[in-house]
Amino acid sequence: MREKILRKLAQLQTNYPWKMLILVIAVTIVCIILASGIQITPKWSDMLPKGDKRTAEFDRILDEFNSASSIVIVVQGEEEKIKAFADNIAPKLLVPITNPKNKTEKKVYVRRVDYKQDVDFIRNHGFALIKESDLKNMRDIFQDPNLVPLLTNINNSFEKEYIETDKSLSSREKEDGAYRFLNGIENWLVVMENYLSGEELPQREVYSAVDKLLVGEPYFISYDRKALILNVIPNFSMMEAFLMVEGTDAVQSVVTETLKDFPGVQAGLTGTIPMGRDEMVYGTQGVEYTSIISMIAIGVLLILSFRMWVAPVLALLNLLIGLIWAAGLSAILVPVLNIMTLMFFVVLIGLGIDFSIHIIAGFTEMRALGYSIAKATEECLLKSGKGIMTGALTTACAFFALMIGESRVMSEMGLITGIGLLAVVAVTFILLPTLLVLRERRREKQTAKKGIVRQTIPSDISFVFLGKAALFLKERYMFTLLGAIMLTGLLTWSAINITFNYNYMDVEPEGIPSIALQDTVLDKFDLSMDFAYLVAESVEESRRLTDVVRDYSSVAVVEGISLYLPSPEEQAKRRPHIEEIRRLISVVDCQPLLSENMFDALKQELNRLKMNIIELQDLAFTGGQDKIDKKCGEIVGYAESENNTVFSRLESILNRRDKNILLRADSFQKDYFHYFKDNVLQMANTDPIFLENLPVSIVDRYANKDRNLFLITVLPADNIWQDALLLYRLTDDLAEISERATGFPPVFRALIDVIGRDGRNAAILTIFVVFVLLLIDFRNVRHALIAMIPLMAGMVWMVGILHLIGRQLDVVNVMAIPLIIGIGIDDGVHIIHRWRREGRGSVKTVFASTGKAILLTSLTTMLAFGSLMFSLWRGYGSLGTALLIGVGACFITTVFILPGIIGWIERKRK
Repeated sequence: MREKILRKLAQLQTNYPWKMLILVIAVTIVCIILASGIQITPKWSDMLPKGDKRTAEFDRILDEFNSASSIVIVVQGEEEKIKAFADNIAPKLLVPITNPKNKTEKKVYVRRVDYKQDVDFIRNHGFALIKESDLKNMRDIFQDPNLVPLLTNINNSFEKEYIETDKSLSSREKEDGAYRFLNGIENWLVVMENYLSGEELPQREVYSAVDKLLVGEPYFISYDRKALILNVIPNFSMMEAFLMVEGTDAVQSVVTETLKDFPGVQAGLTGTIPMGRDEMVYGTQGVEYTSIISMIAIGVLLILSFRMWVAPVLALLNLLIGLIWAAGLSAILVPVLNIMTLMFFVVLIGLGIDFSIHIIAGFTEMRALGYSIAKATEECLLKSGKGIMTGALTTACAFFALMIGESRVMSEMGLITGIGLLAVVAVTFILLPTLLVLRERRREKQTAKKGIVRQTIPSDISFVFLGKAALFLKERYMFTLLGAIMLTGLLTWSAINITFNYNYMDVEPEGIPSIALQDTVLDKFDLSMDFAYLVAESVEESRRLTDVVRDYSSVAVVEGISLYLPSPEEQAKRRPHIEEIRRLISVVDCQPLLSENMFDALKQELNRLKMNIIELQDLAFTGGQDKIDKKCGEIVGYAESENNTVFSRLESILNRRDKNILLRADSFQKDYFHYFKDNVLQMANTDPIFLENLPVSIVDRYANKDRNLFLITVLPADNIWQDALLLYRLTDDLAEISERATGFPPVFRALIDVIGRDGRNAAILTIFVVFVLLLIDFRNVRHALIAMIPLMAGMVWMVGILHLIGRQLDVVNVMAIPLIIGIGIDDGVHIIHRWRREGRGSVKTVFASTGKAILLTSLTTMLAFGSLMFSLWRGYGSLGTALLIGVGACFITTVFILPGIIGWIERKRK
């Protein structure tokens, strides 16, 4: 049956080449139209199984919550400059911005820019947002703004909150609260020092010191005060891939333009949208560039190997048409590709060129033997076609076996690669022989016109050295097989010891700002930007979930609407303390600082405050709270700098006991007193807080458009990519709360688990399917097993060599294991097919001729996969490295092991 089909195809190509060509052109045009509709998504959640609750929840969050899709601008430089930059750029982002793709068009890309606290709301309800226990400890500060009583009350509160309890720094929330308090104290003391030293300060600096003590730092600024964050909420989400690229580029253009006015300031974009944009752009560019590089490299190799340029060019043209057919079919079956399934183009380049090489090698061999065009075409298809069919079918079925997986990335990769491969092989059988026929007829016409008689003396275009090497190994089959067993055993041991790399950043593009700035945020703000999410269906549920999550050690920060909307019960418990603060401060008047006793009182309270900070520093050092330890050191100094701190300078000023200093202290007190008192009275508002009277900027951050769903954002305790145990602890903790917990950590963890499970199951099924197909093809169990031996050994060699060169498996290159089964089977199939056809004693001929073809196909496939290593997206490089090693290993095991096995079989037959 197969021979009849191949003979009929050869007749059509030699009798009706132009009709065959027109047919191919027509189908290609249709496929180009279809392929233009392919879309690309950067969402990793789209790689999980359809119906996965985490994926569905993530998509719902992106659709419902504006704040879930954000562009984060990270600004670095001197404190005053970066604050000025933020104030300058924020309004620019809210107006129409020129479309980078169309300079004549302007669009509003940004909905909101968050880079400061909602200070007005905190001024009106500040005390109602403080926990009752903290309010008890800290309320002394707000009772009397006069300088000495204020310092006394700061010390009293400091000791209650941080010194007299062993849980003062027991959580990230308390640690950050202590840092803000220390920062407020430091600012207050610096302004006080400036006043006492006689420096004239603008009123706004005094007010700013009061604000930092009462409200905290308004800007989202780093601990070292050298970096600042603007959270840009766009009018689009990650669901809109085209707008994601366009909008990110538009925001970047505003950043670039604004930086021109702020020398010494650096700014870049990160966050979910810029990272998604970069993954999509660099992933697409990576496939484009590697495709071009691999096709050029393959073309050069084929020209050198076949010592001609026309046939290799025809092979590349055939491959290009095959890829177009594959893209057209892909657009029908899987219209939306992700950054991993996008790689199927490169896989098809590596595999698709193999078929062309076998056809060209067979055709040129037949022509060199003096066969006519028709006879050469027929013999070529009969000799090489069967192996190509078997190889293509087994490889395609191996890919189709990936479809059993739950993950969409594995099943979609298997589907489009399998169908794509069949499309390429169909083009190879239909188009390439047709092109070779037309080329040969043109050459014959040219030689006939010139009166040149075509040379029909056979010429050897095979790789003789491969034949001699195979014969050498065959004759020494015992040593060959023993050596193969020993080497495979060593590499099996190496493969068993390979480890898994859980670091997602190691598969991301290297050196681009959106990735590098992730580390900057982690370093400067001690916050991971890899958020997890929970969704509550009421404010009450949001409060409950927030309280539960906050207690987990795997969590650093939890943000939800309960931060700004305490429960009615909580507000009721806090109200008496707030009323007490209001009552006490209402009757306090500004008392003049005229008595010299004030020098001693100020020195006493400043020294007490210094000792309190030193004690807190000791506690922080012992508990490993490095930020607090460092901040305390900046205020009270270290051993080498204790004589040049704000405390030592204030002590030096007060020791002079100059009456002018008292006058300045009195002036300082007068300048801040009423502003301090008015702010405390305003913050001591006992009016209840309801969802309806929260500012829109706060509600939008945590609630959906209909205000019936509430988002809880969970930030991990540390860098989850450098601590796999933390990744698993965090995701397990969240899974205990809700099976719909989502965000990148749960999605990536699930992807690792699913791909690992799918890869194992697919590999087992693929091996079984390949064996069954070979059994049907060869009708001989032994020959089917022999053809699979190089593949099985090559797969082990691949993993073993990866471990030996210091590589790990990761979420991308683990796909190489099931893929190499489909890719690596071809070599053994072609050798066994040719050996069965040529018969006993044909090892030298088989490996010299077919060995040349599989060497070239292996080299071209390795070039295709090797080109992935030049991609900026390191995931492609990781997979390319594994597949390159795998293809090379399968070739080596084929030419090394099969001669020994054939020698052993032929020796037994004697």
